[in-house]
Amino acid sequence: LKSLFYLVHHKDWDIKCHSWEVISSTISIFTAVLIYQGLDGFVDKALSGFEMASDVPILLRYIQALCWFSVLHYCIRRFAREAVLSHTRPNHSETTEEDMQVKMACWSTLFAHMTAFSFISAGSSLVNRWGQVTPLGSLL
Repeated sequence: LKSLFYLVHHKDWDIKCHSWEVISSTISIFTAVLIYQGLDGFVDKALSGFEMASDVPILLRYIQALCWFSVLHYCIRRFAREAVLSHTRPNHSETTEEDMQVKMACWSTLFAHMTAFSFISAGSSLVNRWGQVTPLGSLL
């Protein structure tokens, strides 16, 4: 903890800037893990009462991953569109553009991590199901 305090209060601006970027990325990853695992646990609990074929949960995991992927791209599109539209407005200000860039970076990083965790989970459920059945499936 002392080393982080030292790095974020360093005299050199580059060291200070990169230290904050590393801290921000780390917090984003852990936040994405918490949100994803919470929502994934909720979905698992909600679907646990239904009788399903053994391949349906794998399909549902891939559908969940595609939903996160869609949310990620919707978020990027929305903030990029706002940035473009702000340039066409007559009272354009620089702080508005910077705010939109920060929002886009924040939400896209969060949703990108959640999308990655979702695809990892879907892939591991596929390997757990088919990787143990056939020798060829072990290549998954």
